[in-house]
Amino acid sequence: ARQLEWLKQALVSAPPGAIKIVAGGSQFWKRAGRFEGWYHFETERRAFAEWLVAQRIEGIVFLSGDRHFSELLRIERPDAYPLHEFTSSPLTSRPPARLDAADRDNPDVVAGTQVARRQFGLIRVTGPGDDRRLALESYDSAGTLLWRHELRVGDLRFPRRPGTGK
Repeated sequence: ARQLEWLKQALVSAPPGAIKIVAGGSQFWKRAGRFEGWYHFETERRAFAEWLVAQRIEGIVFLSGDRHFSELLRIERPDAYPLHEFTSSPLTSRPPARLDAADRDNPDVVAGTQVARRQFGLIRVTGPGDDRRLALESYDSAGTLLWRHELRVGDLRFPRRPGTGK
C-alpha cells in the first residue's frame, strides 16, 4: 500500500506535460499468464487503472521485463489514451523455446513487436517538450534492430473535452 501511494504521489506531482516511465520487473497490463505479473492482483490493477483515469494522468509509459522476450502492449481504454507497456528482458536471458498461448494470442500485442530471442531494449527520447517523442526499440545480440515503435507525447494525452480545454 505504501509503495502504491508513493507511486501515485509521484505521478500526481510530476510536471505537466512530463513523460513518466513506470518500471517494474513483472508485467503490469498483460491480461493473463502463468508467470508473475499484476494480472494475479486484478482488484488492485483495476483500481490503479481507474485512478489513472480519474486523476487524468497523462504521459505515462510502462516498462517491464523478466519474460525473456520483447513485446509492446497497447491497452485500449474508453475515453482515455491507450496505455503502452514495453517489455524487454536482459540480453543474457535464454529465450523460451516457444511462447505459450497467453503470449501468442494476446490481442494487446502491437504487431511485429513480439520477439522470442535474445534481445535488449532501448528507449530514445527526442524532440522539444510539446513534440517529445519516445522510440521504443528492440535489438538482437549483434546490435541489429528487430523492431521500433514511436510514440509522440500527444499519443499519451486524454482526448480533450469539448468546450473545457481539458
